[in-house]
Amino acid sequence: MTSEEFGKLWILMGNLFPASPKTKSKNNRIAWANVLKPYLFEDAAEAVTAWARKNKFFPDPTEISSQLTEEEPRGSIRRRSNNAWMAKYIHQNAARITDEDAEEIHAAGLLTWGEAEKQGMSFRDWSRKYREKFPDGKTWPAYHRKPEELK
Repeated sequence: MTSEEFGKLWILMGNLFPASPKTKSKNNRIAWANVLKPYLFEDAAEAVTAWARKNKFFPDPTEISSQLTEEEPRGSIRRRSNNAWMAKYIHQNAARITDEDAEEIHAAGLLTWGEAEKQGMSFRDWSRKYREKFPDGKTWPAYHRKPEELK
């Protein structure tokens, strides 16, 4: 989480817990910023809001951070994505690609998604390059075949 994002989160916390003196403390703000730094702003804001729905008292940092998972590295499917739920399915489908499909993708001058991800490329960037090479609508070959055709 960036310091700008944390500033927005701290404002949210002040609005959710206006009677708490903890939101006025500079030291408390610094401590919270350090605890929440490895997490996504969206996830932290959601966790703070969920806490406020069930509790009237200002939370301890661990009561929020224990609900979060660390931010994914740059290029990761999940990173700052509204479609994070798709990551699991993209990885499942990437594992189904055949050697023949990989050769076809390599022949077009591209890496397979698995190879591109290991090099830090985002799925969005890889997908754009793939569509540039296959503008006729050809999609990921293995992903649109019936399971019995992959055997």
